[in-house]
Amino acid sequence: MTAVVAVLFVGCGKGAPSDSAKEGAINDFLGNTGTEDKTTEKDTDIASGNLGAYKDLAEYAEAQQKIQEAYNENDPEAAAKMMEAYAELGSKMELREFEAAESLDPPSDFPKDLIFDKGKITSASDDGDESYLNKSITIETTESLKTVRDFYKNLFSQPTWDLSSQSSDGSSSSFEATDSANISASVSISSDMYSKIISVSIYYSGELIP
Repeated sequence: MTAVVAVLFVGCGKGAPSDSAKEGAINDFLGNTGTEDKTTEKDTDIASGNLGAYKDLAEYAEAQQKIQEAYNENDPEAAAKMMEAYAELGSKMELREFEAAESLDPPSDFPKDLIFDKGKITSASDDGDESYLNKSITIETTESLKTVRDFYKNLFSQPTWDLSSQSSDGSSSSFEATDSANISASVSISSDMYSKIISVSIYYSGELIP
């Protein structure tokens, strides 16, 4: 799931707020007041991912408005600061949706060991037929990229799997392997610097031998 935050620049050119007003508005939203006694209860709830932090879209819109009002067209870093604040808002919206969502069931006979159990299945499909197996799921998790990567690295080192390829960089990893029935498993793990959610796409497919 990807939370989309509308970037509203309307009114940004109408008089520039002072630096202190701008920083105060962004810090208000992000909960980075600098002093513990100024942090509101809602800021604390949002930072901890509390589902009650924002109860409806009106409150999201209010948060967007606060970010917009903090924009200072005379500050060369204003646009970057605004986008950072919007990204933070989007991340919190996405996390709230994730926490509220129910995990789906995997397709029938989908290998249980391919399912990372510290996440939620957010999509599942079974497009195969009598001669060809074609099942897939997407898992989302708040575990770290390293934790998820190590899980599949360990899985595909087991005798029941034959690892054919793997790759990894700072934000993603992928694995290709086959099981004892010569059915292929393809795992793609991806992260986003603006998101607290790791996404895992798993495809399990191959020709069925009568």
